Amino acid sequence: MKFTKIAAVAVATAVALTVGATSIAFAADATPAPAPTKTAPVNPNKAALDAYRASVTQFKADQNAFKAQQAANRDSMQQYQAAMWSWQQLNHTAQVAKQTVGNTFRDAVSAAAATREAAVKAATTADAKTAARNAFQAAVAAATAARDSALAQIAAVPAKPTQPVKATAVPKPTAPAKPSLAPKPTKSPKPEVTP
Repeated sequence: MKFTKIAAVAVATAVALTVGATSIAFAADATPAPAPTKTAPVNPNKAALDAYRASVTQFKADQNAFKAQQAANRDSMQQYQAAMWSWQQLNHTAQVAKQTVGNTFRDAVSAAAATREAAVKAATTADAKTAARNAFQAAVAAATAARDSALAQIAAVPAKPTQPVKATAVPKPTAPAKPSLAPKPTKSPKPEVTP
């Protein structure tokens, strides 16, 4: 019995060592499976999207420049319109003043002519007729001097403003076209990790 106990213990120890050595051998010999590394996915549309973003940025810059140009055109046109309105007021005032001076001169000459006609009809001698004519010429000369003096006092009208040239250096920008994208790649199955 004693022998069978010793033999049973020896067999159990041999089996345990064999199984343990085998699993240790397998564990030592087995190369570990490479751990799956996660790499950043490569976007096939990256270049197209980057180009689109750059063109959108350029479009916004062009659009801002175009809006600034339009604002400058609008400002210069408003300044021109204000200057034109001011010029029209000055011109109108000068024209009314000149017309008034002309009407006054015409009335003075007409009155002198009427006086002359009356004096010539009433005159019986040649000296009286000559005196009426000389009086008429003196009245016309006085009216002419008064007219010239009045015209000299009227303020000179400045030159008429010129309409500004519309700036068109920056053309109206067009929005960039959206890029045509490649279809999204399908996800590849994850590699299985074996224990």
